[in-house]
Amino acid sequence: MIDINKIPPVAEPISLAEMRGHLGITQAADTSRDLIITGRVTSARQWAEEYTRRAFITQTWGSYATDFPGDRSLIAFGVGHTDYNAIKLRGKAQSVSYIKYLDINGIQQTLNPALYLVDLVGNCIVPSFGTVWPTVRNQLNSVEVEYICGYGDAANVPEAIKDALRFIVGQWEVFQSSIEGVVRPFTIPNAAKQLLDNYIDMRGYF
Repeated sequence: MIDINKIPPVAEPISLAEMRGHLGITQAADTSRDLIITGRVTSARQWAEEYTRRAFITQTWGSYATDFPGDRSLIAFGVGHTDYNAIKLRGKAQSVSYIKYLDINGIQQTLNPALYLVDLVGNCIVPSFGTVWPTVRNQLNSVEVEYICGYGDAANVPEAIKDALRFIVGQWEVFQSSIEGVVRPFTIPNAAKQLLDNYIDMRGYF
């Protein structure tokens, strides 16, 4: 499976002003590190999203796979919503734009939404009761799912996640030079990981 961020978030969970306040930069005229801090907020958010397998601010993702998950024969016996045949989405899922696939003739089809159920609690998609995933051509990226995910805007992102981002950027800004000098990559503070651990999506992906 390949995950691609098709439309990134339009903002970050924490603003430059919030991060400046966290770092104790009180002089409005002191903007010398604003660009660096802004970049580090983005880098911290990207790292944290990969660490938790979640999206924070609303964004659009695409997932690609060679085939649908699970065993089609099981669904014929009424097996519906199971992890075995579920397309697992990056949390927190909001909606599914479409599911497309290559049929056995190599023609791209759009799956009728009536044939699948979107579980926004479990962040997954399963076939509708009594249906099966369609047969696809055995070819790379035959299945394409586009979906929207994230908590919403910055106000809806859990405070623990925002605190973790502040800790990460704070360490990079204040302490990193004493830890590593000019060596990269940056370290991630344990406090940030502890806060983010509660949000890690431990499921597998199709």
